Amino acid sequence: CNLIVDDIIYLTEPFFQDGIISQAIDQVVLNNNVAYFSAAGNLARSSYQTTFKNSGINLYGYGIAHDFGGGDVFQKITVPSGGTLRLVLQWDDPFRSVSGGVGARTDLDIFFFKNGILVGGSAIDNIAYGDPIEVTGTYANNTSAPADIDVVIVKNAGPDPGYIKWINFGSYTITTEYDTRSGSSFGHSGSARAIAVGAAPYFNTPAYKPSLSTAIIEPFSSAGGTPIFFDGAGQRISQGGVVRQKPDITAVDGGNTTFFTTDYEPDGFPNFFGTSAAAPHVAAVAALMQEKANKTLSPMAIASILKQTAIDMDD
Repeated sequence: CNLIVDDIIYLTEPFFQDGIISQAIDQVVLNNNVAYFSAAGNLARSSYQTTFKNSGINLYGYGIAHDFGGGDVFQKITVPSGGTLRLVLQWDDPFRSVSGGVGARTDLDIFFFKNGILVGGSAIDNIAYGDPIEVTGTYANNTSAPADIDVVIVKNAGPDPGYIKWINFGSYTITTEYDTRSGSSFGHSGSARAIAVGAAPYFNTPAYKPSLSTAIIEPFSSAGGTPIFFDGAGQRISQGGVVRQKPDITAVDGGNTTFFTTDYEPDGFPNFFGTSAAAPHVAAVAALMQEKANKTLSPMAIASILKQTAIDMDD
């Protein structure tokens, strides 16, 4: 096998470090001549990333709260009717589960409040656990009106972290106060040798609509830009981190299938939307390229040809 494609996201993969899956991808590409493609994700820019700012406020006894701006320790997030909110919080400590050693030196917690009442969050002892991650449960707004949730991030123990970041695995249509609109693509799709694939609907491409000069990205397609601060051994690479140009390429989604439920056109066949649909299209193109080249193309050559022959979508 010299082509692999996946559309899997693990909530607990490191944001700021190449985890065990990322390292495995790099090894198989480098040592086994395999081109690896991965869906970039469908989380748009539903992410908050910034430097940790100590407010000096011990909030409700939970810990020292992060200052989102101007001394405000509450980040208001509006969840639309029928929408959901589920946040994964990480910070710039290495993962013990990846690197061994000490792992997380800081213990952060995250909480959801609604009208001053605690309605969710996560409070793992990260120093004992070893990984700098908190995964909240899912808050679902089952009402007919938007719901305002106050997000609080507190330091329970250890030194102040440098960077903090949450990614929302709920509805990407939430409205976020102090929104940084950061990249939501993370984990193994962002590994150095994986080809991360974003999505554009087939009907918003020049091939389908000649009036367009380039394809238009799906509004949910995850953006890149998450910095890597640590290597696989848990050693800091640089203070500012390394930002890889991810996603690498974009392909179409929305094609016909026989198994999904929504027929967009309608033409009698359900359609498949998402970067999960786009990534296999790129892998299929690579398979045709390998067939034409009698399997002589290296992963680097495939990536280079795909990028050189693609229509530029840079804004």
